[in-house]
Amino acid sequence: KPVRLEGGKAYYIEALHKEGGGDDHPAVGWRLPDGKDERPIPLSRLMGIKVPSGWVRGGIPKPPSGDSSGGPSLPALPPASGEWEAIFDGRTLDCLVGGGNNAWRVENGAIVHVPGTNNAAQTRRKFGDGEVRIVFEPDDRGFFFAVRQGDQGDWGIFFDKSRCGELKGKVHELIFSCSGSRVEARLNGQPVELKKNGNSREGSLQFNCAGTALIVRGIYYRPFKGPTGGAADPKSAPSTGRTAER
Repeated sequence: KPVRLEGGKAYYIEALHKEGGGDDHPAVGWRLPDGKDERPIPLSRLMGIKVPSGWVRGGIPKPPSGDSSGGPSLPALPPASGEWEAIFDGRTLDCLVGGGNNAWRVENGAIVHVPGTNNAAQTRRKFGDGEVRIVFEPDDRGFFFAVRQGDQGDWGIFFDKSRCGELKGKVHELIFSCSGSRVEARLNGQPVELKKNGNSREGSLQFNCAGTALIVRGIYYRPFKGPTGGAADPKSAPSTGRTAER
């Protein structure tokens, strides 16, 4: 029996699936007031629930406390404010420089890597202070995500083949928190090591994979509270053409 939803309200949706063998999967769809079906519901229309403290999805071990260099713990970053703004609309590649340069396509409401290509995706939107959130699913060959990518460098996480096995086949959440000269990253709620290249204070989000598959289900942004928050005006960013190491 159809369940009618009221616009402007948030609804909790849960799908339970038991797999006894094979390669099945569940999906949830809905019909819009204009009669258009969205099957499945694109991630741009969804928001996740808060991960309980101490729970690590995807089997990612929690690193020692402190910053990525092993030093003392840093003061907390400013609190974020407002709703997450969807950068990827779930339908087009308008958010990417060059529409993905023939290396990425939209499939089932997600940005999907085109096998046989090796051209990094780069957002047109440039980000300064605030949080950038990526929901993604990798294979086991390697991938990277970098923020504030531009002429002054970037900040990125890199997973090679030896580190990707436990991530394959699962959906993960990566959040970059950027404030001034400081950038932190959390994967599934747990701190991960960042590689700093230069001292960029503003730039695009860039990503690529070394294997045959990287699925980006959502890209979001929200500012910090107060005058430190904000993002650059949305405009095209020059592509660096970075390729992933194989």
